Parts: sequence; structure tokens; C-alpha cells
Amino acid sequence: MLLIAIACSGIANGQGTYLDYALTSPICTSSTGKIEITNIKTSPPPFSFSIDGTNFRSGLTFDSLVGGFFAITIKDGFGFTEVEYVQLDTVQQNPKMELTVQNPTCEFSGGSIEITNVINGLAPFKFFFNGDETSNQVFNDLGAGFYQIRVIDSLGCEKEQGAELVDQCIIPSEGFSPNGDGINDVWTITRIEQFPEAEIAVFNRYGQRVFNSTGYAEPWDGTSLGMNLPIGPYYYEIKLNNPSGESQLYTGSVAIVK
Repeated sequence: MLLIAIACSGIANGQGTYLDYALTSPICTSSTGKIEITNIKTSPPPFSFSIDGTNFRSGLTFDSLVGGFFAITIKDGFGFTEVEYVQLDTVQQNPKMELTVQNPTCEFSGGSIEITNVINGLAPFKFFFNGDETSNQVFNDLGAGFYQIRVIDSLGCEKEQGAELVDQCIIPSEGFSPNGDGINDVWTITRIEQFPEAEIAVFNRYGQRVFNSTGYAEPWDGTSLGMNLPIGPYYYEIKLNNPSGESQLYTGSVAIVK
């Protein structure tokens, strides 16, 4: 543990100094700071001291402090008080990570989290992913979920950050109205462009295929063999193919309305 102690004289309201003291700076945001009074420049004794202006004590040391400004009130033997202002600097701030997140798509584990930068802190750093120490700063093949990443610097200062990956799956619309008004004229499948090798098929209620496509460059417009199809429900199968060879099949219904 790195401790920095400095001997100082304080200035009270610009009128002079009443105390000499030694400061031990806290590290990070931990309560390891200390103010130790080494000499008293006012009179008469006995003296008592307060760091909150209310509770007085004869002890000369205030410890378990974080960084910041403190007002030490000195009470002398006559009951008179003086205030000494002391600044306790923090040696080092807690580190903070900058993360880049890539969400997974559908049921494929294509998500990733990358630690792109560490702000503050003193290298070298240790990293922990979901509680396990790791030498990696890039974590691939992650599914949807919440992940915890922690960094500890060489002074023991640490920071834990969470990252949530959200499933970015396709969203087929439930219906469309191919009436030529330019509004909702084709069947939309949100994010289908991420799967250029997707196999898409649509069937009528008798099981006859009325549309099929590899990829979805030309959305279905509610026709089959150039003929307008009647209103009503249709049923689709969408097979998503991943470059790694994985595939997922999604089924559901879509309605043609007028």
C-alpha cells in the first residue's frame, strides 16, 4: 500500500496558523487518509479537537478519511474555538474503463465486449471477466446477457463496470397492405440484411409455397407468379444461416390486408 505523508501548517481564515500537522493521503476513493496534529500554536491548554464541529476529543489523530477539505475546530482551556482548514489530496483516482459493445444477433453467440481504454489508474492493470482473472481485453462469442468487467491497477484501485448485450434478432412484420399507396406495400423483416444467405419461404393455408427467396433484396409484395394473392393469413419459414455454418429456423404468420 502506497502512503504519502506530508508535514504542513494550516491557515485559518487568513488570520494565521494554529496547528502543524502531518497528512497521509488516501489512495483511490478508499478511507485510508489521516490527519495527525503534531504541534499546537494557540493557548491555553487543555485542548480538544473536532472534525465535524460538534464532537470534540483530545486525540490528535483523525483517520479513516477520504480526500477532500476538512475543518478542524480547536477548543482551548477557556472554551474559545478556532478553525483550521485542511485539504487532504487523493493520491490516485479509481480507474475507469471505456468499453465497446457488439450485440449478438438472434440465437447466434456473435456478441463481443472490448476494453478499448482505461482512464485514470496506474498501469499495469489486472482484468476480471465475470469474476475470473483474464489477460484478454476482448471477449468474443457472447450471447445476450449481463456481464461484469473489473479492473485493478498497480495501487490496488479498482472499478467494476457492467455491460449488457441485447439480442438483435430479426423482426418480421405481422402484416402488410399491398394496395399500391406506397405505405406498407411489402412485407418487412427488420435486420434481415444481416443475413444475406437467409432462406425465406411463405406458404398459403393449404401449404402451397407462394414466395421464396435467398436473401431479401426483393421484399415480398403479396403476389405469386405475378398474381395478386387474396387477403388473409400466410405462414413463413425463415432459415438464418451464419458464416460459421450454424443455422436457426424461425416460423410464424403474416397477414395480407387491404
